[in-house]
Amino acid sequence: MGENKEAIVACNRILSLEEKRQFREMINERYRYQLFVDDLPSATMEMNDEGELEANFKEGLFVGKKYNDGSYVIYNHLDITVKTHHVSNGDEMRIVGLEVEQRSIANGESLYKGGSKKASEQYVKLANGQYEDMGDGLLFSYSIKTVNDESMEWSHRMDHYFAIGKYDVHMK
Repeated sequence: MGENKEAIVACNRILSLEEKRQFREMINERYRYQLFVDDLPSATMEMNDEGELEANFKEGLFVGKKYNDGSYVIYNHLDITVKTHHVSNGDEMRIVGLEVEQRSIANGESLYKGGSKKASEQYVKLANGQYEDMGDGLLFSYSIKTVNDESMEWSHRMDHYFAIGKYDVHMK
């Protein structure tokens, strides 16, 4: 913990026609998943109307997105931020937050967040009944960093999730 890493490749997969159909179906059905660290569910970082990132504590991470032109984007890169808090009277750190920003990055594009303003997106597009060729496959990757957050105490780290009401905090 505490070691920042960028552009870690988890896998590179060439999708079969059936797998492309499955991704489309999962995106249409709004499939989501949740990451956990130290039993703390992730918050999804999303752009608000002012163009700023803000945390969404209830939805989870979507597999992808469908655009009006019929194209589908697969979110294949995660920027993970683990927030920690130093314990008073000691060197121990505790995890108080987990935030994840999902992005779509085409193969060959910079995985580094600072590398390009907006990386091109990895599409699963259906045109004339045929899926667009994804070239060298679909690269899944992540970057992870740890930041110190002294404003959040460990005893209050779940308050965001309890405040959202009817949603289950732990969906195990």
